Amino acid sequence: MIDWEKPRAEDFSYDIGCFLSEPAQLWCAESIMSAENRFRFLELYCRTNNKDQQLVLEKVSIREPLMLLHWILWGALKLCDIEDSRTPPVLLKAHEEKYTVTSVWHNRRELKNF
Repeated sequence: MIDWEKPRAEDFSYDIGCFLSEPAQLWCAESIMSAENRFRFLELYCRTNNKDQQLVLEKVSIREPLMLLHWILWGALKLCDIEDSRTPPVLLKAHEEKYTVTSVWHNRRELKNF
C-alpha cells in the first residue's frame, strides 16, 4: 500500500484503518467492503507482506474507532461545505453525487434497523 498523500515511514495500521473504514469507503468508493472481503484483504496483506495476522488484526482493531471518527468528521465537513456553498465548482458535482449516495445509504440503513 502506497500513501501518496503523506509519504512517510509509519505503522501500516493507519493506512489500512483508513482504507477499511466504512465512511471512507462510502465517500471514496462505489460500495462498502463486506466483512468477508475485509478479512480476505487483511489475510492477503499479511501473507504478501510477511506480517503476523494476529498482530495486524489487533493493530487495526485499535485504530479502527479513531479512523471512523476521523472519516465521519471529514465527511461531515464536506457535507457542510456543500450546504454552505463553499465547495469549488469543479468539485461540486462529485461531492453532490456522494452526498446523494450518502443520504440514500443512510436512509436504507435507518429503514433496515427500524
